[in-house]
Amino acid sequence: PEYAPVAAKAWVNFNGDDFNMKRQYNVSSVTDNGTGDYTVNWDNDFSNNEYAMVVSVSSSNHIAGDGHGVAYIMNQGTALARIRVNSEDSATAVMDKDIVGVVAFH
Repeated sequence: PEYAPVAAKAWVNFNGDDFNMKRQYNVSSVTDNGTGDYTVNWDNDFSNNEYAMVVSVSSSNHIAGDGHGVAYIMNQGTALARIRVNSEDSATAVMDKDIVGVVAFH
């Protein structure tokens, strides 16, 4: 395949505690689905759901003893993506993080 450089189709940096979008491109909003469960709503929809997405979270939080989080992509659709942040110590323990980053390439 021929290499074709592309720019990110969408990205956002937000606070997982208060959902304040610090910086964003092609993201209309972030929805709180509960602790550690976020939906990123794309401003302009993707043509299909076959895109690459990277999610990162802060390694610590302002909450004492919060620990490290691991971000998972739960669902990615043409209009939105849903992500979840679990504790690295427990796959069932969810947590809000004060820095969450999402980047999508299509």
